[in-house]
Amino acid sequence: MKKRNQNSYTGGGGRKNGPRVRLDNATPTKAARRNPFQIKVNRKNSLLLHERLVTKLPNVSLFSPAWFLFVFEHYWYDDVEKRLVEIDGRVANETRTLCPPAHRIWRWAELIPDPMDVRVVIVGQDPHTRVTADGTPMADGLAFSVSREYYSRVKTLPPSLVNVLNAVRKVPVFRGDGVNEALKSEVLEGDLQHWSRQGVLLLNDVLTAPGTSGCANSHRDFGWNYVTDAVVRRLGEHRMPHRVFFMLWGRFAQESKEHLISCTDRGRGGVKHRVFKSHHPSPLAVNRMGEFDYEQFALCNKLLEKDGLQPVQWV
Repeated sequence: MKKRNQNSYTGGGGRKNGPRVRLDNATPTKAARRNPFQIKVNRKNSLLLHERLVTKLPNVSLFSPAWFLFVFEHYWYDDVEKRLVEIDGRVANETRTLCPPAHRIWRWAELIPDPMDVRVVIVGQDPHTRVTADGTPMADGLAFSVSREYYSRVKTLPPSLVNVLNAVRKVPVFRGDGVNEALKSEVLEGDLQHWSRQGVLLLNDVLTAPGTSGCANSHRDFGWNYVTDAVVRRLGEHRMPHRVFFMLWGRFAQESKEHLISCTDRGRGGVKHRVFKSHHPSPLAVNRMGEFDYEQFALCNKLLEKDGLQPVQWV
C-alpha cells in the first residue's frame, strides 16, 4: 500500500477523490480568515458586541443593548459594524447643523426601552430640516414630532403635523382613558413623546438630515435604511406578545416598508399584525386626496381594546 504523504490531506469535504493540497502551501480556510468578531449576534454575546460597537461610533452612538439584540439578532456582527461605522463617518463629514442633534438620533427607541412594548409603528421619511436663527433644530428624533425648544421660539408647527393633530382630535376617548390635560397640551404643541411612552414607535426611514432649507432627504444615501428596515422587519416578523399596528402614510412609506411586514400567524394566538394605509398628511396630498383620515386612529384604539390593551391617548 502506498504510504500517504504526511504533508497533505484529502480535501473535498472528506471525499476519497478530493484534491490533494500541501498543508505548507495551503491557503487559510475561510474560517481562519475571519476576524474574531465575524460571528452572529445572539443573546449570549449581544452585550459584548454592543459595547465593542459603541466605542467605534463617536458621532451617532447607538441604541440600547435591548434594541441592539432585538434588531440585529442573527445578523453577522462584522456586517452590522461595517454599516454603522460607515454611517458614523458620513455623519462626521456633515458640516451643516445635524437634524436631530446626535444625542437624539435614537430617541424613538430610548422612549420605548423594551421593544416588546411597541404596539403601533408610524413611519416617516426623514427628519424636519428647519432650524431657528440660534441653531435650534425642529427635529427631536421622533417622526413628525417637533422639539419643545424649537416650538418655544417659533410657536408654529409644520403643516403635515397640523393635519395629523386635526385628525386625532376627532378620535373618541375610550373607556378607562383618563385624559391628561398637561400631556394633551404637549401633543398639541408638537411634542409627540407622549405617544412614544404609550408604545407608539415614531420611526423615520432616514434618521438624520441637514438643517438647511430645501435639503429634505439628502441623507438618504447615508445607509440609515439598513437599520430602519431591520427594525420594521423584526417588528413585522417577530412573535410579539401582541399584534402590532403599522401606519404607513403615503407612497414612500408603503413602498419602502410594507413588504418587510409579515402579517401571517404572528403574535399571541396567531393574531396577525395589521397595516393601515392612507395618503400622506402633507398639504399637497390633503389638497389632492382629501382630509387626512382620523378613522385609522379610532380603529387602532378599538382593536387595541379588543386585544385587552389600553387604547392610545392620541390627544
